[in-house]
Amino acid sequence: LGRVCPHPCEEDCRRQRVEAPISIRNLKRWVADWEMENGVILPELQPFSGKRVAIVGGGPAGLCAAYYLRIKGHGSVIFDQMPELGGMLRYGIPEYRLPKEVLDWEIEQIVSMGEIEVKCDQALGRDFTIAQLEEQYDAVVLAIGAWKAKALRVDGEEHPRVFGGIDYLREVALGNDVDLGNNVVVVGGGNTAIDAARTAQRAGCDVTLVYRRTRAEMPAEAEEIHDAEEEGIKYEFLVAPTGLEFDGDNLTGMSC
Repeated sequence: LGRVCPHPCEEDCRRQRVEAPISIRNLKRWVADWEMENGVILPELQPFSGKRVAIVGGGPAGLCAAYYLRIKGHGSVIFDQMPELGGMLRYGIPEYRLPKEVLDWEIEQIVSMGEIEVKCDQALGRDFTIAQLEEQYDAVVLAIGAWKAKALRVDGEEHPRVFGGIDYLREVALGNDVDLGNNVVVVGGGNTAIDAARTAQRAGCDVTLVYRRTRAEMPAEAEEIHDAEEEGIKYEFLVAPTGLEFDGDNLTGMSC
């Protein structure tokens, strides 16, 4: 939270009527960094109850479920479809915003509480079913996240040269080589769009971000919007895609 939360609460913080909002995100980061340097402080754990809960998904929700269940004395088994835990924290947020070593440290503190088992590369519907989990465990928590990218809803977006934002970020996080070519257009104005644009720019691409509304209406953090522009990413506002243009297997343009 101290590193990646968009902190909308600070925009409405009543303290700004006095001088300035409370910087709650940065305060949380300071406390978390202090703990990393000075030793972890865990809450008191109730004695193990003997009950175990199956948690499907090892992202923020699944990890939090395991954490609070363990405080209450219950064990858990986390099933995750990816090679490592973290969910969108690992596979949706770029390294420059959330270093993986920080994420790994945080996950390790949760798993080290005991009675928390981890099973990666296990996908619901492929390797197990909910019915099977209900037979083996006392309860089931579904924390599967939202892994499907938003569609443009224009003809041709199924072309292999068109990537969903979170799909592209996931491939980069997995260490896979994604050939984007030289010129990249990112459609959208949220934090995922900014993350994709800045990641592509770091891969050596010439990036233009198009957004259907104005700059002031972009849902991404103002700091992220500013930093992306400082890094050389170009913006086109009040622009909405209406179709994609092709020459055989090559994507040659986008009409807006």
